[in-house]
Amino acid sequence: MVKINEPGSGHGDMTSPLGNRHWAYTDKKALATLKRALFILRSNVKGMKPCNKCFKALPGGKTFDEILADDTIWINYEPRTDRGWYGITISVGGKDVSISQSAFNKGRWWVAGTLVHELAHVNGASASTGDADDTLLCCGLKNAYEGAIGMNQSGTGEEDSMMA
Repeated sequence: MVKINEPGSGHGDMTSPLGNRHWAYTDKKALATLKRALFILRSNVKGMKPCNKCFKALPGGKTFDEILADDTIWINYEPRTDRGWYGITISVGGKDVSISQSAFNKGRWWVAGTLVHELAHVNGASASTGDADDTLLCCGLKNAYEGAIGMNQSGTGEEDSMMA
């Protein structure tokens, strides 16, 4: 199962060169919402054939269930709301996802959708297409679908390139 970066987890806090935070969940309310969102993914999304099929078609070639079970993926916290995104993944195929307070302000279902979107980037979904957001339609999370296409702040395709 994906891991939550909590104090004492050993993962620690990291701030990217672009200033995006991949920090431990010290906000108890955000942590509780994240756990409820992960419950939604485990209970409602895991095992969905259309969702697994969409994920399998991404460049990483893994199903949603395989990505969700990957204990090398970390879910981090971005406590600010001024980022202009709900979630971020450090590069295509990266294993560090950060969810911003902006997503938490919209509730557990929005956080669940943001996680699916970011896990699609972990599985190779490009930042230059809508493929990551399209997985929400396959995974029963139409409520969080915006048709978002990731942005690349640095223009390099490198660090912090997957934002939604």
